Amino acid sequence: MLILTHTLYLRTPAGPPLAIPIRLYKPAIDDEFGCWGCRFEIDWPHRRKAMSGYGQDAKMTF
Repeated sequence: MLILTHTLYLRTPAGPPLAIPIRLYKPAIDDEFGCWGCRFEIDWPHRRKAMSGYGQDAKMTF
C-alpha cells in the first residue's frame, strides 16, 4: 500500500530543475529476511529505481 509520495528537485547548471518523484510503501514483515521491509521507488531522469530497506526491532514477534 502506497503511504507517501513526494517530489524532490535536482538542480543542474544545464537548465531548470528536474522533478524526481519518490514513492514509499507501507512496511511489512518480510518472511525471507525475518524482519521488516519497506519498499520505495525513485523516478530518476534516466530510469526508475525500486528497492527495499530492511530493519529489525528487538521487540518484534511473529
